[in-house]
Amino acid sequence: MSEQSGREQKVYGRKACWAVFARRPHDIVRIYHAATVRREVGPILKWAAAARIPYRELDEEGLRRVSGATHHEGLAMTVRPLEYLPWEVSGPVDDAVWVALDGVGNPYNLGAILRSCAFFGVEAVLVSGVSAGERVNGAAIRAAEGGAEEVRLIAAEPLAPVLHELREPVPVIGLESDAALALTAAPTAAPCVLVVGHEREGLSAAVREACTAVCSIPGAGSVGSLNVSVAAGIALAELFRAPSPAPRPPPATQAMPAKRVVKPRRRRSR
Repeated sequence: MSEQSGREQKVYGRKACWAVFARRPHDIVRIYHAATVRREVGPILKWAAAARIPYRELDEEGLRRVSGATHHEGLAMTVRPLEYLPWEVSGPVDDAVWVALDGVGNPYNLGAILRSCAFFGVEAVLVSGVSAGERVNGAAIRAAEGGAEEVRLIAAEPLAPVLHELREPVPVIGLESDAALALTAAPTAAPCVLVVGHEREGLSAAVREACTAVCSIPGAGSVGSLNVSVAAGIALAELFRAPSPAPRPPPATQAMPAKRVVKPRRRRSR
């Protein structure tokens, strides 16, 4: 059954497969592995045997064929698809950060952003250009190294009206390479929404207008822009950067007690 036509999807790569096993084992349909990772994936195979989930050991060519990729790392699964959730009127609260993607089309960039989001603890990612119930691209799941299973992936098409709803309670911060306001100088505090744009065109006009602030990442080199996934990672590090602890006051000075001078005893003459 093909990934495009059926209700199944291939997930490949060790971390991506382990994340599926940890988060939604009920969605696993079949397991394929190389002999070289048999011991490492032993817990998965033991579970599969108990759950009567079929698994099979394959050579390199077999794994490449079933996964459709060369970077399978010796482990692949057929699973029920990971799908985008529908947008519901809500937003980040407390110290949460959400990320919104405006036209990010490259699945490897999407996967790298999801990996950074999972690393920093982002709650949800709003994705434009997709529909609720649409499956997440398999290459993006692989590039996310398990991160796709850790965040809520929400379809937000069109994105600008969703951001207009969110900007009332929380700041919506857009990233642009030529923005005059540096991200490091902007009042950025959680909860908030970070918006990154298309790899070449950046933020669309409607999305830019929906942001409460548009910031740039200052650089010192001759190249004027960053890869979108790198920019998102740097911005998240800034948003999640813990404030420096207040310096402790020095301990109060106390007068040292005077040393007692002990005179040596004189020996008695015999």
